[in-house]
Amino acid sequence: MKSKSNLLTLALLGIFINALNLIPQAGAETPRDAYFIRVNYTPKIQANKADTWIFTIYNAECMTNENGEAWFFLVFYIDGESWWDEYNKTSYKIWRCDKGDNVTKGYGVEGVKTMEPLTREIKVELYWYSNGERYLEDALSFSIDVTLLLPLYHIYVSSYLIVYLIACAMLLLNYYITALEYEE
Repeated sequence: MKSKSNLLTLALLGIFINALNLIPQAGAETPRDAYFIRVNYTPKIQANKADTWIFTIYNAECMTNENGEAWFFLVFYIDGESWWDEYNKTSYKIWRCDKGDNVTKGYGVEGVKTMEPLTREIKVELYWYSNGERYLEDALSFSIDVTLLLPLYHIYVSSYLIVYLIACAMLLLNYYITALEYEE
């Protein structure tokens, strides 16, 4: 009798542990149908200097017709605010990336006008457009440091130092010549 209850307890414990493995874990990555495979950007740029961001996406499963065609678009956020939405600003047919393919596209970005160094937080979302609906497929975030190009003020300091040294040398020469005149 005791061995049957132990066996039943072990069986229930085994079922419980296996059931825990079937529950999705928090933060566990779910398979995506389309996603970014590469992004190129300059992590540190000078103020007022333009940059180019290059994105490559891969379409694993998204299709809109029997030929495997699929259309995607990006939505950009800078510092948490919507900056560019390709769907609203142009048309949803921005990126054609058929099932099983990848495609690369670059974006020219204007320089940031600033009077002080700052860091910009960039978020980019990849959407798939199908049957009049948009579906979020992937998102990525990165930071860009904006620096200032300042003139080298120490050049002025060293030029003043040279003028000061020349003036001192001239005063010493004047003092030496004056001392020689009094000795005669």
